Formats: sequence, C-alpha cells, structure tokens
Amino acid sequence: MYSSLKQYWSPDRADNFVTATAQGERDALDAKYSLVRIEGYVFPNSQPGIVPLKLYWNDARGDNFTTATPEGERAALEAGYHFIREEGYVYPNKQPNTVPLKLYWNDARGDNFCTATPQGEQDALAAGYNFIRVEGYVAPNTNGRTVIETTTPEDEVGFAKKMRTTAILYKNGLLTVKTFSETRAAFSALRGCVIIICLDDSGVAHYVSDTVRCTVRCALLDPTCTSSGTNAWTQQLPEAVGRLSTELNVIHFEGEDPVGFTQRIINGIKDTGRIAEELKPLVEQLGPVIRDL
Repeated sequence: MYSSLKQYWSPDRADNFVTATAQGERDALDAKYSLVRIEGYVFPNSQPGIVPLKLYWNDARGDNFTTATPEGERAALEAGYHFIREEGYVYPNKQPNTVPLKLYWNDARGDNFCTATPQGEQDALAAGYNFIRVEGYVAPNTNGRTVIETTTPEDEVGFAKKMRTTAILYKNGLLTVKTFSETRAAFSALRGCVIIICLDDSGVAHYVSDTVRCTVRCALLDPTCTSSGTNAWTQQLPEAVGRLSTELNVIHFEGEDPVGFTQRIINGIKDTGRIAEELKPLVEQLGPVIRDL
C-alpha cells in the first residue's frame, strides 16, 4: 500500500512542497498552494529497510524542505529549519521498480525542491535550480499523465454572481479543481456549488465528483471580506474513471441545499445502462458528498 507523494507550488512564496499526508495536503491548500503533479509513491508506515521522509520548515525563507538523509537533516537544522512531521517512508538505496527522489536547490528563491519525475527535473533545471543529492528511492508515477484539462468560461449563477473553474483529471484518477467565485451584488453573498461530471468516449456520464460549496461573502455585508475568492481542492477518483474518461463537464450553480440536484445527476448515471462493466459497482456506491470550502 502506497501514499501519493504530491508536489505543490506557491508562487507567492516561490516554494515547492512535496507531501504524502492528509495534513500536508490541507496545509498546502490552506496556504493557497496549487497541486502540480504526483512525483511518485511512498510507504505510509514504517517497516524494515525503509527510512522516514521528514518535513522541515523555515519561516524566514518561507521554504518547505523534505529530506530522508542524515545530510539533509543536518543541512536543515544548521539553516534554522525546524521539524514538522514525517511525510512517509522511502528506500534509502536503489530497489527494483524504484526511481530516485532528487533534491534541487535555488539560492535566489531560497527553495528546496524534491522531485522523482523527468518533468520535475526539467522544471528544476529550467528555473535555475542545482542538483544537491538523492534523498531516497520511491515507486514511480507511471500513470500520472494528464488525461483531460478543461476551463470553463465565467458562468452566471445569479444576479451579478459568477463562477469559473479549471479541472484536471489524471490517468490514475486524481482530480484537481480550482474555482474562482465572485459576487458584485449589493448585500448578497454567493454560496456557489461546483460539480465535475466524467464522461466516456461515447459522451455518456459515468462518474460524478463530490459537490463542493464555495462561499463568498459580499464586501458590503462584511468590510473585512472581499467579494471574490479562489478555492482549490482535490479528489481521488477510482483509477478506472481516469482510464475511461475522455471529457469533463463542469456544473456551477447557487443554492443552499444541492443534495437533490446532485442526486438527480447520480440517478441519471445509474439509469443510463451504458456504464462500463468495471465501473458499475463503483457507480452503485455513489452518494452526494458535499464539502464546504
């Protein structure tokens, strides 16, 4: 059993951040980091022959530093970083079907950047990072390529209220979504909802994401709030959904209780009779999960 080692990026901090824990992902999203890709897969628990992948943080630099070597720990402590948590466990030496987790450093940005993918290495070198060392070995991300990416135009969801979403679905079923919401209506907040529907190559819907509520309070109601905001979230869909999907439909709407609307979508999927056989058991388990952001 593996955990995904996810790469996040913050342009405000110029910081790359890899994490394999739910807490790390929450911290990244709370700090407005964006998901870039899955770098590989690590063990969630300790066992013989593997070592902890430790996260350190330096407040002055605004830098997350993930390391699994004694050299990395010494460098972190000497530079004033403090330990946050263990993100997972990796092999200290090369094993069959593993790839190196490489550490790069950019002095101008004050950023440590760990990557285990060819794309990550290209990004690091193109941005002027220097290779430091191999921090450990992880299972490779062989299914992480992007399958579909879609960006909606601005949808009017009410008077002077708009939503716009970018959604990306990866081959392994990872769905990443970013929604911009705005209200210009005086004394009227926006409680917008977004749903992502996955379709196959015949145009038949076969899976629906969680319903996510994105709330924006009007500035006239609360002077400390802005009238717009961006919400980023991820959901791990079944791998079969990633393999079989060829199109994403994004639905925006405003409402206090979207359960009935979501349930109608789910019932429609169940009633099509054209769902791929391997997805039928998954569709039967679908229910309207609602998340507030």
